[in-house]
Amino acid sequence: MPARFLCFGSCIPSGLGRPDGLSLTVNNRFIPAKHVATMADQTETSRFRRKKKRRKPRPGDPIEMPLWLFYPLLLISVAGALFMFRRGDSVTAITIVITALAGWGGFKMGFGRIAASVVALVVAVAYAPAMGMQYQDAFAQKFGTSGLTNRFLCIAAIGVLISLVTTILITIIGNRIFLKRRKFRWANHFAGFAVGLAEGVVICYFLLGGLISLQMWQRGDDIRENAVAMAVDEWASRTRQSRLGPFIRDNNPFERFELLSGVEEAHQTMRRLGDPQNIQRVLDNPGIAEMRSDPAIATAIDEIRNDPALNQWIRQGRPVDPQLVRHLMDSPAVMRLVDHPDFIPQARQVIKDLAQTGSRKDLRE
Repeated sequence: MPARFLCFGSCIPSGLGRPDGLSLTVNNRFIPAKHVATMADQTETSRFRRKKKRRKPRPGDPIEMPLWLFYPLLLISVAGALFMFRRGDSVTAITIVITALAGWGGFKMGFGRIAASVVALVVAVAYAPAMGMQYQDAFAQKFGTSGLTNRFLCIAAIGVLISLVTTILITIIGNRIFLKRRKFRWANHFAGFAVGLAEGVVICYFLLGGLISLQMWQRGDDIRENAVAMAVDEWASRTRQSRLGPFIRDNNPFERFELLSGVEEAHQTMRRLGDPQNIQRVLDNPGIAEMRSDPAIATAIDEIRNDPALNQWIRQGRPVDPQLVRHLMDSPAVMRLVDHPDFIPQARQVIKDLAQTGSRKDLRE
């Protein structure tokens, strides 16, 4: 007889009215009630039909952006970006997308984590330089670096460590506060969304202002063989022609804020010192010569004058290259000059005088 026509015999319900529920007797074999329930419910035996049970959210579960906020944000950002892109304003289109992504990221992070990052950055900026100056000798012995390179690396390493520890501590405290207060967690994420949008606007503001400033700083240079400089010039021109161009041009952060305005001065200083003759003029300046009464300054200037790599660069008259910059950054003599309280102001004044002298020559020509 074929196997498909075989049967197991009669199924006789038994145990009715017993506290353990329904059971079956198949071919004189007793089957417990829990197996009977499994046989009756096909969703328990089929992994494709298995029903997903919804559970209540737990305090530690992440909060997703609600659909009533996600879809309008997506629709407005995509529609606005496409509209501006079709009108040829790619800068404004990219700004809209970056701002929307920053808002979404701010909601995911929450105001607590954003505040933790800001506080960690402030603490690192406040304490890392002093601690870096204190431990720079030990850092040099450990890693074999020297000069200003050693100092900057030490300050950066300590700053990253301080920022990381501060962020972790504040995040742990914030998680304990919001763990069992779901309403506070929602407020935390919505505040993070608002702060994220503001951060996106500020980031784009500084990026576009930096592009315009870089275009002005490299004006007069031959950038045809520099792909990065060409890209900066192209996107700066697009920024000027965009809807945001007039506002960025009139309110450039690298011109309005005193802290950022020093970036242009540093760029002009490096540009003037790119001429080997200007470095020689700085060292021979009477104001710098008067500082040779200090033995540390005199020794540092003599070491710089007798530096073979620097002398070769001056004799060849070639522009400053990254190799020479790294060499000067590794020089202990340069670091001793920078550490002297009177050297930086005097050297800055000498460089300004050189700039005025050069501009007068250009006017005469």
